[in-house]
Amino acid sequence: MATIKLTAEKILSAYNILSAAKYSKLDDRDKIRLWKITRTLKPVAEQLDQDQKSAAEKFKEELADFDERLAMAQDFSRIMDNVRGVKPDDLPMSPQEFMETTRQIRQYNRNVAEATQAYANEEKELEIDTISEEAFLKLINSNDWTFGHISAVGEVITG
Repeated sequence: MATIKLTAEKILSAYNILSAAKYSKLDDRDKIRLWKITRTLKPVAEQLDQDQKSAAEKFKEELADFDERLAMAQDFSRIMDNVRGVKPDDLPMSPQEFMETTRQIRQYNRNVAEATQAYANEEKELEIDTISEEAFLKLINSNDWTFGHISAVGEVITG
């Protein structure tokens, strides 16, 4: 067993990657270890995920027609990417409305991040039964991961 200290945000990232990982090339003993590691990460990951969802919903309530305005802003951007032949009547909103909506969405994202930042950055100490580098290599070979995935998971499961 090893004691790891990681922020809740890093734990959530590793948990999400491990939850979706394939374990096909690992032996049964290492599969069980990874299952136990994932189970250990789960409470912290779920708490942060729930906090983020709760904050997102709370701040969304403060913006009138948030989902509709977001969809219109996305349509506006998509149309403007192909600007040839676009008439003002073809746009779902005016350029001024688009800029205001974009400002509101940025503020919304900042509010959600700020509301959950304290817990996300809080360092957690967990007892983990680590796996060997050989088993980690088998895990990597079982999945199509980027270096970011490998780094996020490796920090947790190899101690």
